[in-house]
Amino acid sequence: MKILFSKKERTLPKNRINNLYKYGSRIYSNSLILIWNYVEDESVLPIKLIISVPKKQIKKAVNRNYIKRIIREIYRLNKSITHKLISQPIEIIIKYNKSTLPEFNELKVELLNLLKHDSFKKNETNT
Repeated sequence: MKILFSKKERTLPKNRINNLYKYGSRIYSNSLILIWNYVEDESVLPIKLIISVPKKQIKKAVNRNYIKRIIREIYRLNKSITHKLISQPIEIIIKYNKSTLPEFNELKVELLNLLKHDSFKKNETNT
């Protein structure tokens, strides 16, 4: 498996994003919120991921971009683990929800714990 994070993996139409925020399941952690929804589409990509850092939380664009870059890199490096955990196509929004800049290792542990959360398994059997 390639260790890339392509444009196709990180783009969704606006109506799908709105549906995710409206109807998606959520998991909260200390500094991240994970919003997801399983999809019925027969798409080539099993996971579509969007990373969001609100302007209200982090004022400077430089810092917002830095946080997005960290989250993208953590996902990219652990992509194979994530693909093994999730069996059907899914759309995910990862939202940073703190007003301070994170450390790479702390955010890595937190994101991996969210991706390994039991809620994915419970929801997968219900749909």
